[in-house]
Amino acid sequence: MLIYKIFRAAEWHALQADGETDGAPIDLEDGYIHFSTAQQAQETADKHFANVENLFLAAVETEALGSAIKWEISRGGAEFPHLYDRLKFVRGSLVPAPAAGWWAPQIPRRSDMSLREKLGLKLLHQFEPERAHGLSIQALKLGLAPLHGAPVHTARLETSLGGIALRNPLGLAAGYDKNAEALAPMAKAGFGFLEVGAATPRPQPGNPKPRLFRLTEDQAVINRFGFNNQGIAEIAARLAQTPTAIPRGLNLGANKDSADRADDFGHVLTQAAAHIDFATVNISSPNTEKLRDLQGKAALEDLLGRVNAANAALANPLPIFLKIAPDLTDAEIQDIADLALSAGLAAIICTNTTLDRAGLSSAQREETGGLSGHPLFEKSTRILAKMRQATRGKIDLVGVGGIGSAQDAYAKITAGAC
Repeated sequence: MLIYKIFRAAEWHALQADGETDGAPIDLEDGYIHFSTAQQAQETADKHFANVENLFLAAVETEALGSAIKWEISRGGAEFPHLYDRLKFVRGSLVPAPAAGWWAPQIPRRSDMSLREKLGLKLLHQFEPERAHGLSIQALKLGLAPLHGAPVHTARLETSLGGIALRNPLGLAAGYDKNAEALAPMAKAGFGFLEVGAATPRPQPGNPKPRLFRLTEDQAVINRFGFNNQGIAEIAARLAQTPTAIPRGLNLGANKDSADRADDFGHVLTQAAAHIDFATVNISSPNTEKLRDLQGKAALEDLLGRVNAANAALANPLPIFLKIAPDLTDAEIQDIADLALSAGLAAIICTNTTLDRAGLSSAQREETGGLSGHPLFEKSTRILAKMRQATRGKIDLVGVGGIGSAQDAYAKITAGAC
């Protein structure tokens, strides 16, 4: 179970520098270090840190604290976790989580949808999930969806990613517009950048249907699409015919029956490079058998070397991103970080969908495939924070997974995303 500790900036940086802490003055006075559960974090922030800026929220597994953690009744009568020991900063046990925002995993989310958007969502929910997905693409193409008209922009929102200037840091992840069918309308939805795909060298149907499942009670979906797409020739043609005012990238994939999957990535890159601003090597989809094996150190080193060779042969080489899974060990995270740095990658995307089903209550929770949505948020944000530590801030990171509000997006930024 994760519990949370709120730090002022000076306290957090001191912990990082010293490696351990006895806590804040109130902790020293009480003789233990105060923690909160996810549900209690917001209340703690409001009560004790109102109007305090530059806060940090640290997440720690209770298992890592052992018998030193005690659940006791606080002054207000509620049961809180208290640590009767020094708190040590250990990679993998104490993970910086977003704070000055404010964020806690189970704080109720606001809905700012218009009546038109709410009705549209209700209508789509009357259809089978994959059919609803297709209808939403058609609605965009027909101009039926309400759009912002241009990237949301203020000077404070400007950032850069892999050397690419962005008017705002919020992008559309690959997987929604697999075949680059709705580039023009999606460029008017307010995003700072887009990613389409994944694209494979040859068209492929993907896995048998049904392969997309709503987990309404968990605010999540499970998909096992299996890189269904119309192939890079069709997708590249659409990219060439549809310029956009915002940067766009392509998620590179491999055919399921390919004899050389590593070669597929370079082939897709070469076919589309003239029409995109960045390319993502996707080795983390759980829905193509043995694809995640490419995250292994030797396989990944070979793959990145071959993609880099294909990129170097282009007239105008592109920034290359890498998309990783959330189901990685600390050692695997460090291996990927080291390889990404040595390969000169422009960014790492943290993360794809997860195979984890912990804490789910929906009837379809046991369907095979990758889980995305609200339950992925905490897991993917922890991987993001760990990758920030592993790369020592030397490579740009993108936070993906469970973003459903402005608070969630800011949480990714404070955990290490651009």
